[in-house]
Amino acid sequence: MSLHVQYRSCTYHWMATKLRHLAAELCCGRLMFLLEGGYNVDALGEAVTETWLALVGESTKEGSHPLAEPLPQPEPMEDVEDLIQQLKRIHKL
Repeated sequence: MSLHVQYRSCTYHWMATKLRHLAAELCCGRLMFLLEGGYNVDALGEAVTETWLALVGESTKEGSHPLAEPLPQPEPMEDVEDLIQQLKRIHKL
C-alpha cells in the first residue's frame, strides 16, 4: 500500500517570514520555535527546511521535494493575514 501525502511546504516559509517581520517590529527580533515529533518525516523535513530558509531570509525551495504537489484546495493565506491584523488590533500592536 502506497501512502500519498499532500502538503505545501511553502506555507511554513510564508508563516515564518511573517513571524520574523512581526518579531523584528515588536520584540527586537526574538523568536522561539519548538519541534515536536510523530509526523510524516518527509513533510516534517520540508517544513523545517522552509521555516529555516525564511528565518535566514532565503527564498522558498517549494517543489524540490518529490511529494510536493498542488493541494485539492488553495490554502487560506488571506484569512491568516486577516487574523494577524485582527490580533495586532486587539493587542494594540
